[in-house]
Amino acid sequence: MAKFFGKNSRDSFRIHSGKIIRSDLFSEDRLLQHSQSLAEIHGDILLATQNNILPNRLNDNARVLLEANILLSQASENGEQITPAGGWLIDNYYLMDAQIQTIRFDLPPGYYKDLPELSSGPFAGLPRVFEIAWALVAHTDSHIEPKTLCQFLSAYQDRRPLLIRELWAIPTQIKIVLIENLRRVADKICQNLQEQKAANALANTVFLDAQASNTKILKTLSRINTETLGPAFLVQFAHRLKGHDPQKDPAFLWLEGILQEKGITLEQVVHEELQEQSALNATIRNIITSMRLITTLDWSSIFENISAVSQILYRHAGFSDMDPATRNLYSKAIEVLAKGSGHAECDIANRVTALAAMAAEEENPDPRRADPGYYLLAEG
Repeated sequence: MAKFFGKNSRDSFRIHSGKIIRSDLFSEDRLLQHSQSLAEIHGDILLATQNNILPNRLNDNARVLLEANILLSQASENGEQITPAGGWLIDNYYLMDAQIQTIRFDLPPGYYKDLPELSSGPFAGLPRVFEIAWALVAHTDSHIEPKTLCQFLSAYQDRRPLLIRELWAIPTQIKIVLIENLRRVADKICQNLQEQKAANALANTVFLDAQASNTKILKTLSRINTETLGPAFLVQFAHRLKGHDPQKDPAFLWLEGILQEKGITLEQVVHEELQEQSALNATIRNIITSMRLITTLDWSSIFENISAVSQILYRHAGFSDMDPATRNLYSKAIEVLAKGSGHAECDIANRVTALAAMAAEEENPDPRRADPGYYLLAEG
């Protein structure tokens, strides 16, 4: 995994690379193995500190996405060619902006104060659930499915149970990573658009004067810093050269010289650019689809299925017969006790279910004492 945070990550969300969050696309088995490996290296955590790293980054992402939407919308209105990925961004910008507002609402002061953070590694100073969300997004190319999400979190907890409050934070953390990835995709889309505009501007300058001599054209081209020219520029400029003699035209010869310096052919550049456009389109489609999914998930039901504490409480015969609000009350009580006592949540859950089971086996059992709630919420 690439290193995205600097040594002073507590003070600034320092990004060393704006690369799209897209790593090796794992199979189901490999993804679960990765989740367990992640859990094993997350042993060194710190008590959380209240910092503004992620909220500040979210605000910056909102600004970049707004600027990208304006740029692409204006280009579309001007009749400029917009890639499919750019079209996805324009069509879904207001959905994503609404989610940014929701995330801000879900990040009240002190939100991160209760989330354990990593003390080492590339995500040091950030909540461990943030890296969990990042890994899931990276290795699925932002394509989140409920089954995959549940299996990933369950596999992680086979090695290291997450706190109740961490599990409740997962949906928001996934949204934050999806927005981060959308920002990076938007950056690339806008960069490509600007390169295409630059290529068109240069082509217009070179071909404006039909009587211009080869010397004059070469003089114009010699002023260009060729080291900064990206694939999108080269492909668009080559497109504008269609119909020109590749053996004699000075602009064509200039382009061929650049490609030779870069050690690549025009066919390779075009092929790689088409592949990148296809990948951008797939990623932004996945981001938007996953964001829609996360907003509609019944997280309460998912929480009960993946929570280590809930699984322990379900060992008590009557727990499954309780209504969801009561079950949530029991979990909340365990969370409060754990925070105040220094004991692990799972240890407390095991203790109260064991006490309830012992009470149920007595000769004249007291039904109150045979319920874990007696030890969590009542006299016990």
